Amino acid sequence: MSVRTEIEKEVGIYFITITCHKWLPLFQMADAYESIFNWFRAMERDENKIAAFVVLPNHLHVLIEFNNVSKSVNQYVANGKRFIAYDIVKKLRAKNMNELLNKLQEGVNTTQKNLGKKHEVFEPSFECKRCMTNAFTLQKLNYIHNNPVKGKWKLVENPVDYKYSSMKQYETGKSGVYAITLIQSLEHFSFL
Repeated sequence: MSVRTEIEKEVGIYFITITCHKWLPLFQMADAYESIFNWFRAMERDENKIAAFVVLPNHLHVLIEFNNVSKSVNQYVANGKRFIAYDIVKKLRAKNMNELLNKLQEGVNTTQKNLGKKHEVFEPSFECKRCMTNAFTLQKLNYIHNNPVKGKWKLVENPVDYKYSSMKQYETGKSGVYAITLIQSLEHFSFL
């Protein structure tokens, strides 16, 4: 489900997908991976847990165990998108990627421009599904971790080798570029 409505403040594990504007490979072009990890750290400071993730060149999937419901899922995602967007724009400016920045400016609708928005970095909505069962959670973990080797991506032969994923930690117990909190009920499953 693409989300434009408020998700209830409910503890649980959620599968979330955030997509860059027009599927542009902005994460890769701006080398914005650390910005995403900073968003993860901010959520963890609020007692939420990052249970799995993959960051592809133009979108990311993440399983988040929300434990603090003082903010809604929408608020956490909106804050993350805003923080990451500012950083992407800053990095694109530093790389003098003016043509791309112009495209992002052209993507802002009139209403948003009037509110002061300058760049459309992400698609306005995001995908969010609550993981109600271990089977569904496992399905999403497999989807997340196999994403870099499927379809048009084929970024690596073995999903364990993809740098911007939590697969390595699930398979080997050793964290990769970002240490996640394993889902206890699923930590002994093999995801290949």
